[in-house]
Amino acid sequence: MVQETALAAVYSLANAPLAPLADALAVAYLREAGGEYGRLRSWGSLTFAVAGVAAGLALRAHVVDRTWLYTAGAAFSVLPAVTALAFPVEVHGLSHGHSSLHQILRARRFLLFLLLSTLALLAFNANGTYLSVYLTRLGGGSLAQGLAWAVPALIEVPLFFGLDALRGRLGLRATLVLSVACEVSALALIGLARGPALALVGMALQGPAFAIFYGAAVPAVDTLVPAGLRASGQSLLWMSCFAVGSIVANGLAGIGAVRLGLQGMYRGLAVFALVSAAVFAVGTRGVWAAPDAAAPGPSNAGDRG
Repeated sequence: MVQETALAAVYSLANAPLAPLADALAVAYLREAGGEYGRLRSWGSLTFAVAGVAAGLALRAHVVDRTWLYTAGAAFSVLPAVTALAFPVEVHGLSHGHSSLHQILRARRFLLFLLLSTLALLAFNANGTYLSVYLTRLGGGSLAQGLAWAVPALIEVPLFFGLDALRGRLGLRATLVLSVACEVSALALIGLARGPALALVGMALQGPAFAIFYGAAVPAVDTLVPAGLRASGQSLLWMSCFAVGSIVANGLAGIGAVRLGLQGMYRGLAVFALVSAAVFAVGTRGVWAAPDAAAPGPSNAGDRG
């Protein structure tokens, strides 16, 4: 058990910076070469869905064991790692000490966006931790649990393809507000479920909730931080929303599950998601209301509130 915990810790330490750095590289590349972030990001969701379903079926059929899957995952990571070394775009993080940190701290609209986004995703993070246990309590087996993660990921694929057009029509802020509205609807359905079917319908809405938020938040960060610190901005978004946010969300949800039961906890999550969505909708008015002295001015011109 100690060995497994240590290995999990090492894996998490190595894996944590990959997503924000990949996002920063992708956005930097698309800024120079042209193209749409959503279309590029859709391949991540498709791969997640296909790999998850394939791994689940292989485990269920006893074709492979978990050790083989982890070994294969490590082997498949070599190719993208080598490719990243030859990537034609470079991004920079906090490389100038206190000066760069001061620039980030001066980007007040970015910090406000970070705070509001972390709050809005607390319920999302708690659901990701407790869903499998909840589905089991509702009578769902391994098939229901597999569908709960595969279906949203598959729904994300076409959404990512059309996300740039949606963002261009609605603007960044309205697109982000739409994503948190989808999250409220998803958690309401899951909380009202008395069996796995309605919970799976709710999880299907997690696809739009995540795809729309993530696909809009990454370009949003790119407009809110100084041009030379975009990698740091993406890292802070990931750290705040999905690392610190997960710790806080899981702790609070655990207390709620003990006192209210799992279904009561989920209904509480739905109410909390509604309140945090309202706070997000109101609070983000100030994010794109006026230019920030530390943020890149020209890239904000196309972002409507």
